[in-house]
Amino acid sequence: MLSKKFKEKRAQVSSGELLMACFIFFLVLIMAITIWNNTTEKIKGSERFYDLEETAVDISEKLVRTGGIPSGWSKENVTVIGLANEPRVLDQGKILEFLDMMNDSAFNNPPCNDPGISNYECNKHILGIGKYEFYFTLEDINGTTIEIENISCYTGKEPQNETEKLTVTRTAILNNKIVRMVLTLWYEY
Repeated sequence: MLSKKFKEKRAQVSSGELLMACFIFFLVLIMAITIWNNTTEKIKGSERFYDLEETAVDISEKLVRTGGIPSGWSKENVTVIGLANEPRVLDQGKILEFLDMMNDSAFNNPPCNDPGISNYECNKHILGIGKYEFYFTLEDINGTTIEIENISCYTGKEPQNETEKLTVTRTAILNNKIVRMVLTLWYEY
């Protein structure tokens, strides 16, 4: 049994204290939710960038190190695009074929059978870029775009309104000269 003194000294929670406790509880709850959302968004952003980086590096390495499948591919029979005769030694004919296949302003690609689809849109999946867009250039060591048979060596879509982009540069040899292959992968949400 509780003593009489103890019963008289029991405190009662006032409505002001109850409101203050509720306010503090909801403030802490809101802060926790905000921190959780921010952390989740940062993790998602990191995962997206990691995927972008992995894809860009993989594609650039395939282009400068392999001859593609089949090794003497053309736009009619290619399954994997590679621009090299041997690792880091590029083939001029494969480069010209690649430039034509990925030209965003040309619409002469037989596999699509649709005059409204550009060569780029028809063939970019062959690179394995998934949801990304790409822009490709071949430059000399001074950064000037190379020309082969009076064709400037660039193709794809230039980044515009991109949310994220990543540029990967690889060195190779073309016609006994050092060149830089620059591949930019980008996307927008």
